[in-house]
Amino acid sequence: MSNSQPSQPAHASGASPAMSAASQPGASPMTSAIAGHAAANTPLRVIITGTTGMVGEGVLHECLQHPAVEAVLILNRKPLGLTHPKLREIVHTDFYNLGPIESQLTGYNACFFCLGVSSVGMPVEEYYKVTYTLTMHVAATLSRLNPVPVAPADSFASATPAAHSASTSSAASSAPATSAAPATSAASAAPGNMVFAYVSGAGTDSTEKGRSRWARVKGKTENDLMLLPFRRVYAFRPGFIKPIKGLRNAHAFYKYINWMFPLGRALYPAGFATLSEIGLAMIHLALHCDGDAIVSGKDIIRYAAAEAADLAAPASGAATP
Repeated sequence: MSNSQPSQPAHASGASPAMSAASQPGASPMTSAIAGHAAANTPLRVIITGTTGMVGEGVLHECLQHPAVEAVLILNRKPLGLTHPKLREIVHTDFYNLGPIESQLTGYNACFFCLGVSSVGMPVEEYYKVTYTLTMHVAATLSRLNPVPVAPADSFASATPAAHSASTSSAASSAPATSAAPATSAASAAPGNMVFAYVSGAGTDSTEKGRSRWARVKGKTENDLMLLPFRRVYAFRPGFIKPIKGLRNAHAFYKYINWMFPLGRALYPAGFATLSEIGLAMIHLALHCDGDAIVSGKDIIRYAAAEAADLAAPASGAATP
């Protein structure tokens, strides 16, 4: 989690990243031509938030092991204390003010947003600020800094002149009067270069009208993320998550309830996924940009299996659909 406070100097190490092309469904012919220029095996350059928490640490673990992930940038308020050839870290205390580090956030084609807090015991205004306002600010900044790159001239050979367009929809708002969403609009923007995967949760309320306040706030966050000019946005809705053995940030209570996982998975697969599966599913969707925007527990298992099959296939073989 990041608190709103005066910004401190950011500390980072590593080389500057490079940018790659991408697309989103429903784009204009010109945008689709740009999309075709980027293959599914384009190396991923990923930004991850929340790596000092259980989900973010697990997703980072999968990214560092995956051959298709070329570079990883993690954003934290405090140092993670991990070194790896692929890894670069920015320590920045104020996620509500990314101005001092914006120059270091360009050239990435995926963001796995794993930062989040529990609503239990948290004041309504603070939960909304951390869950919605912070997420939207980071997402809007990344979409602005990582626009779709210009494709070579021959990529437009079969594209007819057309204005770029992106579909928009209105999302019902249950926001506190004191919290305003960042000013963003995708109405006339071309799809960006980045895939944005957001860890939401099972039970999230897309209608924003249900009884549960946390579910309405999560639903509003999902809905408004879909309006930003990303290549694709995916909202992950896992239920019970089995941690990766050996990682540091698993919640202590999991050691008492992990025995439930095999039984729960057998009886209700949609509600039980492993942390490894979440990481693999994110990577798969960032590479292939397929599937629906809402990623359920069953979807997580399916995409993770597809990515595992891709990894197991011979290097010269075709990717699993």
